[in-house]
Amino acid sequence: MAIETTIMEALFERLEAMPDRLPTAWPNTNFTPPTNNRFLRVQFIPNQTERLFVGSNEPHLYYGLLQVSVMWGQNEGETQPRNAAAQIVSHFPTDLRLQRDGLSVRITKRPALADLMIDGSRVQIPVTIEWECLA
Repeated sequence: MAIETTIMEALFERLEAMPDRLPTAWPNTNFTPPTNNRFLRVQFIPNQTERLFVGSNEPHLYYGLLQVSVMWGQNEGETQPRNAAAQIVSHFPTDLRLQRDGLSVRITKRPALADLMIDGSRVQIPVTIEWECLA
């Protein structure tokens, strides 16, 4: 299995374990938004790898983003979706280490909340989670 796939699965598994998680639109899966328009939309965004050592078989540093957007109905205020975004931030604390198939994925800093954005008939607040893995 590709290292990036293992990293993605570790991050997704963590998100799935979040208490009171909203319905979730995972990448490349069928999803029908609930009638109240409250759900999460997930994107796994790996970045380029870095070669840290001279040897050909030495580990590389993999890093990237997990973006979880809180989707909410328009004209319902900003407090509730921002609180939902804060739950995601709390669930991915700085230096959290996720283990999967012998790899360790580390959350490198506090996830960032973006400003509320209009997205069709909904609004969204993206939460960006930075990760790294030495493999």
